[in-house]
Amino acid sequence: MRAKGKPRSRFRTGVVAALVLVAAAAPARAQEPARSLGSRFYAGLGLSSVNVDDSYGGVSFSDSTLGLGAYGGFWMKDQLALELSYNWLDAFDLHDLAGSGVVKFDVTSKRQTLSLSVLREVTLRDFLNLKRDWRVYGALGLYDTRAERTVTDLASGAQISANESVSGALIEAGGLYKFGRVELRGYLRGWGDAKEIGAAAQFRF
Repeated sequence: MRAKGKPRSRFRTGVVAALVLVAAAAPARAQEPARSLGSRFYAGLGLSSVNVDDSYGGVSFSDSTLGLGAYGGFWMKDQLALELSYNWLDAFDLHDLAGSGVVKFDVTSKRQTLSLSVLREVTLRDFLNLKRDWRVYGALGLYDTRAERTVTDLASGAQISANESVSGALIEAGGLYKFGRVELRGYLRGWGDAKEIGAAAQFRF
């Protein structure tokens, strides 16, 4: 188990590098024909692996679980979108954790997260000689997570359940491959005490 707050240098370095690439690749591209209002919407579904750091009674612990997500967005202008997403994590279930003294407990926790982000996309073939439509993107936003935690004291059998809501900033970076109206997305995302790597398929209307 990893203590809460341990540096995640590789993850952060990858995200920062991708965002720097997005920000740096800024030469003006030829203006595309204006899309109709309906064609500016997109929606997708994603599957991810999420690592969550948590704590209870001064004891830090972490676990990995699967996450499912649904999202939709609106292109405010070419390559700049506003995106709303909803993610829920499969509950992680940890056993026989050591608390203070001789106390041991089990913990089960599941989370649901709503986030709103601004996404900036860059088309790589505008700068590289590529035949395929590969793109990279970066996103910054805000999130609100609802965590439902159940702790079982192994000595007494007593259970304690609690709900917690946490809000903060979200950062995401990834790549897209486009063919027609369908796009495949791979991404890294970090928010609060969680980090996520995943893939998604999305459709442009």
